[in-house]
Amino acid sequence: MPAEALKPVAPAPVVYAEVRRFELPDLDTHARWFMPRFLKEYPHLNERSAIGFLRGIIYSNEFLFLFQEKGVALAQAMGSGGLEAEPIVWERFVWVENPADAGQQQAASFFYDRIVKWAKTMGVSKVHVEEHSDCTHDQIKARVGRVFETQQRYVRTRG
Repeated sequence: MPAEALKPVAPAPVVYAEVRRFELPDLDTHARWFMPRFLKEYPHLNERSAIGFLRGIIYSNEFLFLFQEKGVALAQAMGSGGLEAEPIVWERFVWVENPADAGQQQAASFFYDRIVKWAKTMGVSKVHVEEHSDCTHDQIKARVGRVFETQQRYVRTRG
């Protein structure tokens, strides 16, 4: 029997993909690792105002704030700008504790299932993704199907 046939095969990594909606006590548990990144991403906030903001959105129907063992996600439903009646859902972030960990990335891709389901319950047909995500394009696509792309143009009014 060849030697390579006797080598043990490593089991596939277990992906802990249970997704739950934030409650106030969960913020204390998870903010320890994501708050420094949140403050870096939103430098106009200090820790006190950031905690106040997050506590305020936990029970808001306008936001979907989710967590896993090693991941957090925030999505927001917003009006589309006046002339269109249908709101749009925007991914604000999908982050994992260790962005280099492929297992955490894979688990975080399950956030997109919940975000899309939430959008559908509101009659929303467009969810903007890949804004601030630790998941790869292929991981997101594997969860939600085809991901469309648009190009936006803008001008800066300062500096």
